[in-house]
Amino acid sequence: MSSRRVFLTKRQLEVLRLRLQGHTQAAVASSLKTTRENVAVVERRARRNVQRAVYTLLTYLELSCKTKVELKKGESPTLAAKKVLREASSLGIKLKDHLPELAQLLLKVSGEENGKLKRDVVVYISARGSVSMISLGGDEEFTLFATFG
Repeated sequence: MSSRRVFLTKRQLEVLRLRLQGHTQAAVASSLKTTRENVAVVERRARRNVQRAVYTLLTYLELSCKTKVELKKGESPTLAAKKVLREASSLGIKLKDHLPELAQLLLKVSGEENGKLKRDVVVYISARGSVSMISLGGDEEFTLFATFG
């Protein structure tokens, strides 16, 4: 596991790792020599902490961005990237990324379905021209690309 400082306990990280690998709560409990009920509590608290961290990051992005562009599922990545470039340009911001890189990044963040964006994406544009993107899916699924500074 990463040596970065995180806001999850070692036990929460271990439970999440095993659960994300597909192990049942009962199997995790057996492996960690505890009860299934304890695993359920640890997992619930860990997921709540992760969700709070995501919302904290979103709040930071909202506070630090000059503008944001909301893109819809099913849009062409090229046309979506053009929307982002137009919005930045209208505010006098020169983006660090160009059209092809933005289109590729949008596909990476949203996923691809028939050459289109698979999920909605929010693009945050800083005054310095950097972009951050997030795509939220169902079932606690999200993809985040963020630049800080």
